[in-house]
Amino acid sequence: MSNIILRNIDQNLNISSIVEAPGVVCSNSLNIPLIPPTTNVAGSAYFNTSSNEFRIYDGSSWRSTPGPTGPAGSNGTNGATGPAGSNGTNGATGPAGSNGTNGTNGTNGTNGATGATGATGPAGATGPAGSSSSGPAFHAYQGSSQSGITNQVIRFDNTEFDTANGFDTTNYRWTPGVAGYYHIYASIWYQLNSGSGDVYFALQKNGSTVRNSSRFSTSGFMPCNLSTTLYLSATDYVDIKTVASATVNTQGTFGPGTNQTNVYFGGYFVRGVGAG
Repeated sequence: MSNIILRNIDQNLNISSIVEAPGVVCSNSLNIPLIPPTTNVAGSAYFNTSSNEFRIYDGSSWRSTPGPTGPAGSNGTNGATGPAGSNGTNGATGPAGSNGTNGTNGTNGTNGATGATGATGPAGATGPAGSSSSGPAFHAYQGSSQSGITNQVIRFDNTEFDTANGFDTTNYRWTPGVAGYYHIYASIWYQLNSGSGDVYFALQKNGSTVRNSSRFSTSGFMPCNLSTTLYLSATDYVDIKTVASATVNTQGTFGPGTNQTNVYFGGYFVRGVGAG
């Protein structure tokens, strides 16, 4: 192919030399209009001098034929940084490093405030009672004669001595206050008031009979006596109760005697629990 020379002559694009294409032969020069033809048919062509494009009508619209590739333009400015991508999956855990040396011990902190006192614990079991060689004693008597007795507690309303203040002159009973073995004694002289039958008295422990005195059939004069030893806890009490089928009185005076010598009730500590 020969060289092609393009010239702009009046309103036509002039192509010099010889151009051969399938079905087209151009000798010396080919004039191409610089404006679109007034009637467009497929194959019509013109050269657009504004955009330097060769255009051909395809039957429905004008098509531009690309020219040679121009030189590359300068690089544009960098666009804004896009958003960060999502985190990748964690890699496998590496082997543990060796332990570092221990640091020095810190100073001791200050003591905290004392907590509240806890609740009192339950009481422990009572230990065995210790032995003793001494203990309480008493001696009570009747201040005046008691009459009209059938089955009644004898009124011992005076004391000659009461080392532990255990005798009750209102209820006529004695409570030792110390557990142990005690010797108890009593003497009551009775006189018949009316009727007939037997008379004696009972030593009671907490209201129940534990010993009986000597026994008499009713007569003008009936001296009943008791002497015994028994165990008493610290809170047990003892008293004397008349048991009679007849009605009797206690002896007031008899010769030189008085109620203090004729009607009395006493006791004293013998030994403690566990004593040898």
